[in-house]
Amino acid sequence: MEQSLRRSKFEIIYEILLFSSKKEVTITNIIYKVNLNFKIGQEYVNYLTEEGFLLESVNGEKKKIFNL
Repeated sequence: MEQSLRRSKFEIIYEILLFSSKKEVTITNIIYKVNLNFKIGQEYVNYLTEEGFLLESVNGEKKKIFNL
């Protein structure tokens, strides 16, 4: 029996939240670490931000950063 190599939405959300819980990260950091393309990664980050799971702020370099 073959096992699917695709991750579920829950696994992707888990990885984003786990990575974001360790430090403040940019969307690019999240996308590289979780191994997503930019469009899909942005959709997940926007969803998590809208639902209140991620906090969005701007650092001194005027970059958007995310954390829990």
